[in-house]
Amino acid sequence: MAINITRARFGGRDEFGYTSFVAYSPVPSLSLFYEFELKFTLADNSSAVKDNLILFAGQKGRGNDGDDFLVLGLRNGRVVHRFNLGSGVATVVSDRLSHRVNIHTVTFGRSKKTGWLKVI
Repeated sequence: MAINITRARFGGRDEFGYTSFVAYSPVPSLSLFYEFELKFTLADNSSAVKDNLILFAGQKGRGNDGDDFLVLGLRNGRVVHRFNLGSGVATVVSDRLSHRVNIHTVTFGRSKKTGWLKVI
C-alpha cells in the first residue's frame, strides 16, 4: 500500500538553518509487513553521514512491551534500520555508504520477525 504524501508539516531548524523534520500522514499498519523505498543525497560534509535520523514511525504499544516503532537513520556512515513491533528490538545495518554515489536508494522492510535493508 503506497502512502500518499499530500501535505508535509515542518518544524524546527538544525545548526545549518535547515528544517529539522517533516511530518507525513501516519503509516496505516505496521503489524505484519511493511516495505519502503527512499532515495536521498548527502550534503558534502562529514556530519551528513555521522548520526542522522531519516525516518521514524511509531505508535503506542499494548501491554507491558512499550511502544511499536520503525526507524531508518545513519550511524557512522552506515544506514541503520531498527524496529520493534512487539517481539523485541531488531537492527539491520548496511555497509558504509559510498561517497562516489550521488543518489542513494534504500529499500527496507519487515515481514513478521524478518527485516531487510538494501542500499544501492
